[in-house]
Amino acid sequence: MDTLTGDEAPHQPIARSPEVSRWLYDNTPIPETKRFWEMDRREAHYVGRQYAHQEHDWWGMSADQTETISPSIMVPRGFEQPALNVSVRNKRPTSPYHLVRAVVDRFTGLLFSEGRKPEVVVENDADTQEMLRAAMHQCRFWPMMREARTIGGATGTVCVTVHLREGKYAMEVHNGKFLTVLWKDRRTHTPRGILKQYRFEVERPGRDPDSGDVVNRKVTYLVRRIITEDEDIVFKPVEIEDGRVPQMEVADHVPHNLGFFPGVWIQNLPVLEDDDGDPDCEGAYQTQDTIDRLLSQANKGTLLNMDPTVVMKVDPKVVALGGGQIRKGSDNTLNVGNEGDAHYLEINGTGITVAMELVERLKQNFLDMVACVIVDPTVISGAAQSAKAIEYLYSPMLEKADILRSQYGDLGIIPLCEIMIKLASWANDQRVETEAGPARLAIDLPKKVTRFEPSFDAHAGARPVTHAVPHRLGPGGHIKLVWGPYFSPTEQDKQLAVNTLVAAKEAGLIDDETAVHAAAQLFKVKEPGQMFKKIKAAQEDEADRAQATLNAGVLPPGADPNDPNAPPHGEPKPGKPGKPGDADKPPQFPPPPGAIGAKPQKTPPAGGGGKP
Repeated sequence: MDTLTGDEAPHQPIARSPEVSRWLYDNTPIPETKRFWEMDRREAHYVGRQYAHQEHDWWGMSADQTETISPSIMVPRGFEQPALNVSVRNKRPTSPYHLVRAVVDRFTGLLFSEGRKPEVVVENDADTQEMLRAAMHQCRFWPMMREARTIGGATGTVCVTVHLREGKYAMEVHNGKFLTVLWKDRRTHTPRGILKQYRFEVERPGRDPDSGDVVNRKVTYLVRRIITEDEDIVFKPVEIEDGRVPQMEVADHVPHNLGFFPGVWIQNLPVLEDDDGDPDCEGAYQTQDTIDRLLSQANKGTLLNMDPTVVMKVDPKVVALGGGQIRKGSDNTLNVGNEGDAHYLEINGTGITVAMELVERLKQNFLDMVACVIVDPTVISGAAQSAKAIEYLYSPMLEKADILRSQYGDLGIIPLCEIMIKLASWANDQRVETEAGPARLAIDLPKKVTRFEPSFDAHAGARPVTHAVPHRLGPGGHIKLVWGPYFSPTEQDKQLAVNTLVAAKEAGLIDDETAVHAAAQLFKVKEPGQMFKKIKAAQEDEADRAQATLNAGVLPPGADPNDPNAPPHGEPKPGKPGKPGDADKPPQFPPPPGAIGAKPQKTPPAGGGGKP
């Protein structure tokens, strides 16, 4: 059997050791790696910098100087000639579509927009749930998750970490292309530590060595930060000269000794046997490039056609007599002689029409490859009126969104919430020195407000009392996410759903509580249990009032006094003993005089008196 030879893999350090930080520091290359450039190119398509390396625009001029927003000074006309021999592939498109950005933003909105983000629930532990929600609000959890999803959708990988800074929760999003990771468990993508490294440029004044003038020169700095299970190290930025990096000094060092990595590594779309996931538009970048170049060529042709060439059928000597120049416009005339002619040389637009039709076809191909649906609002308003019909229309996009919900929910949000709870438990075990002596490390969260309702036996004038108390951890419970529907039901959907619930309740298929909980989801009621209690209390109160009215012999509110089945004003007279089973029947009252079914009353004869 052949023996495999080659360099050994980098030595893996033991857990919870300064060797982790040293390994990351020594094994992170300073020049950008192939992995960095691949992820950077993907991100460039999202931010619109994918053509920044091409020097000439679609007209052959310097692209950096002719950009709409350009920091460069425009060279005066006549001092620069257009590059006429530049191929189409080497030109910078002037009419990019930016479909990649549209797709990424739409999937981010489908996951974490205000109406679609999930609800975090800690089962059987209201105290921990309230504390967790307060911590999420403090660290701007949902805006940070939207940023993380956008970076992950653009590059394929993102890392999110949670920290406690001066007693307050903080959250950070790290672009995966800047990270070197050391795994604790590669199967679950659990890091033991990461090193974040990136460059940035600043302009600093300096003297030109040739002229001696003061000019601004760009200086490149390198930034490094190491986050492990035990410490967080930030290094001072250092200037890179000739590709060499001097030894970096530590600017801030926090030995937290948590024993776990305070963050999560998220693959946007899962890729087996790889550290990085796929971005939203993987496999469709060439189509995007073709669309941009077709649009740029059609744009150039249309612009040129708006300023067409004049074709003159005339003796050149006649033109020379007029000074050799042709003046166009309604204020000028052209003398072409008796047999001369002049007209504009215009294209018929067939080529532009074909190009735009091809753009639409390629756009649809692009959207099919990335499973994204972009519909004209005017079309969807007339074709799909209900939320269910819209879901059928968007079904390819929702299938991919379900995968993203799992990646960023089960592998992102839930682990981050568990880390927040661990940090709170860790803080409770820490002691800090104060003027009064050692004290527990407090987490600075806004206090929760509790409401006390006085009992009915309280003294007259008692009002509800509110108290502000600190948050505290409960016994703990399973954390789950409750995702809502992708599309909110319309008013017509709500009406049909309510009618269905009423019919099911009257048919005895469901009970009151089930019907109330189903209606609560329809109307986005956060506490259906409380709503059910209020409904039952209101029904019992209404039944008590009706019984009291019935016992008093007074017409209930809204009853028709002419109704023969309505009780009269006053107490009914005692009747004969009832038959067996009459106790289960509602009480019967004789109709009032003059009502339908009432017996005629006898009147005494005129003059009064009866029998002598």
